[in-house]
Amino acid sequence: MPNWCSNTLHSLDERVIEVFQKLAHKQEQSGLGETFDWLKDDRYLFHIDVYDSYVQFETKWSPAIDTAKNLAKVFKTEVILDYDEPGMCMYGKFIFNKEESKHYNISTQDCDSIEWDEDTGLYTYNGEEYESDSEIKEEILEKIIQQRVLND
Repeated sequence: MPNWCSNTLHSLDERVIEVFQKLAHKQEQSGLGETFDWLKDDRYLFHIDVYDSYVQFETKWSPAIDTAKNLAKVFKTEVILDYDEPGMCMYGKFIFNKEESKHYNISTQDCDSIEWDEDTGLYTYNGEEYESDSEIKEEILEKIIQQRVLND
């Protein structure tokens, strides 16, 4: 059984959202994972939910990096992919646009510093308690992004 990776793809380009609406409709009909055949991408997307400026879906094992990158190229627009695969400590953000791509992610060492307290049902990180490890991972990722921006 695969580990599931949660993906959130953001785009202000209506065309990107529209192709996901079509794919979500196709998935409703088939009940299966779907892929963008015309994109020459073999990544299957599952549980697709489409909103005004973003789409949430799941993939097996890893994030839909090529899907996001290819959509950005085809539509010549910016696409941001946030992902979380907790079983393998993959949490990060890809930003694709016409000129470049950027990748920010937390490390295994970062994940190892998050502790679960079974007695309280809380996560601990840097002496602080949290109800969700996602909140901690987002905090770590924001620090990584800020640090990289300052160093660029």
